[in-house]
Amino acid sequence: RQFYCHRIILAARSTVFETMFANKQWKEGGADGQERFVDIDDIDGPTMQKILRYLYTGYLMPKESANEMDNDDLLATIHAAEKYFHFPLKEYCAKRLIHFADTDDERMKQFMLADRYRLPQLKAVCLTRLGSNFESINARYEIPEELLMELSAAVAKRNVDSVEIEHGITSAVMAEVMA
Repeated sequence: RQFYCHRIILAARSTVFETMFANKQWKEGGADGQERFVDIDDIDGPTMQKILRYLYTGYLMPKESANEMDNDDLLATIHAAEKYFHFPLKEYCAKRLIHFADTDDERMKQFMLADRYRLPQLKAVCLTRLGSNFESINARYEIPEELLMELSAAVAKRNVDSVEIEHGITSAVMAEVMA
């Protein structure tokens, strides 16, 4: 799929495009040889369209269809935003993802992505929500050792926090009874 764009806008909004254009990393073509093309093979057409819309307008989607993006759309957009060093878009998508995962499989995808692309808020939410199903998740996925340790620590902390909460409630009830 082809998208016609202005180099000046892309370069102004993305340092990757700026570097690409400064080093003349494009192909020339067209009937008069004046058109310039950049091949982008690792991003699908709909995701690239969203990225370009965001670079041009500052909006990911028109307001009327903003809620139509699903978990996979947001994951693909985060990948593209990382590739083109557009961190505000990456953060925006991560915040939207927090509300999306209904299953452990989706949450696990988000957790791995949050670790890969350095998204601490999303990662913390995933750790909290995955922690309750730790045994099941550990059995189903090949989790890198470093992430497994982090997930285990989150489960341990959650168990300690719940014991402290229970202890606090018990202490408050006992104090009320004794009074």
